[in-house]
Order: sequence, then structure tokens, then C-alpha cells
Amino acid sequence: MALHGQHKGAAKGLLGGQASGPRGVAPEVGFQGEANVSKKEQAAYDKFMDNGFNLIYDKSTMPQLLKRISQSANPVEGLATVTVGVVRRLMAAAEKAGQKIDPTVLLHGGADLMGDIAELAKKAGVHEFTDEEIENAALTAMDQFGMQEIESGGFDQKAVADDFNAMMQADKEGRLGELLPGVDQLQQPGAGPARRA
Repeated sequence: MALHGQHKGAAKGLLGGQASGPRGVAPEVGFQGEANVSKKEQAAYDKFMDNGFNLIYDKSTMPQLLKRISQSANPVEGLATVTVGVVRRLMAAAEKAGQKIDPTVLLHGGADLMGDIAELAKKAGVHEFTDEEIENAALTAMDQFGMQEIESGGFDQKAVADDFNAMMQADKEGRLGELLPGVDQLQQPGAGPARRA
């Protein structure tokens, strides 16, 4: 997308010419590995990511995000907290515009934004996150987000129970891979969690 080039340039300027986007290339956008994503879902994801990039690569916001990570006693928790904050700001902006962001977009988009924030932290010399630290930050972020949703009343217990029951039924019928793409590989002997490249 055209916006990614703008963000790469912003990051380069803010970080003294060091940044060229995550892993040295423009961020990839899309539900990686999910062929069953509709055009509407992909468009919602793309919009979420564009808005997220506009926020994290903003010349006034980026230093604040990096400062919060650097001042955290635990960089993994700092990365999680910063990512949840970014996702919450995107949700608030969408709600203000009368829109709601799909939970799947929040999950995938939040994880991808976390990767970008981790890369920015590395390029700024704040912290170089390992894959394991990013996975731990993602789990911490999900916990933080869930607790905030419960506290704010945004947590729909019936929807979660319905989703859980649907997953249990799909598992009994051998269709869990349809609901959770990639779970089949995790259930194979010796398979572990997928790592980001």
C-alpha cells in the first residue's frame, strides 16, 4: 500500500536514518496464511493497519511509545502495554466514527502492530526483542486487553461462551482447523508454536 512508504520514511527520519520498516522492508499487510478471508475482512484489516501505522509512525507518537517501553521495568510488559494502548486508541477512534472493529482484525492487526513496535524499539536501541519475548508480550497484551474489556463492560460473556462451545463442537467433529487455521499443525507430535519470520 502507498501509505507504508510514508511510514518508512517517517521512521527513518525519526530514528536518525536507521529505520526502513520492519525487518528492513515495507510492512506486509494481510491475514497471513488465511486464504478464506473475505474482501470485506481484508479491507477492514487494511484500514486498521493503515490507521495503526499512522499512529505508531507519527513523529510525535513514536517517541512516546519508545519512551514507555524503555521506562518499563520489564520490556516485554512495556511492549504489551504500548500495543494495547495503540489498539485501544484505534478502537476509540472507530467507535467515535460509529464503527466497530471486528475482534479477528483486532487480534491479527494488534499482533502485526506489535511486531512493528518491537522493530522500532530495536532500531531505536531501546530493546531487541526475541521471538519468545514477542510471543510472551502478545500473551500479556491479550491478558491486559481482556481485563480492560471486563473492567469497562465491553466483555460479552455470552459471545465468548458461544465461541468456546463452537470450538468444542468443531473439535469433537474434527473440524477445529476450520475455525482456527494452523491449529492442526500444532497438534502434530513435536510441533510447537509458529514463529514469526
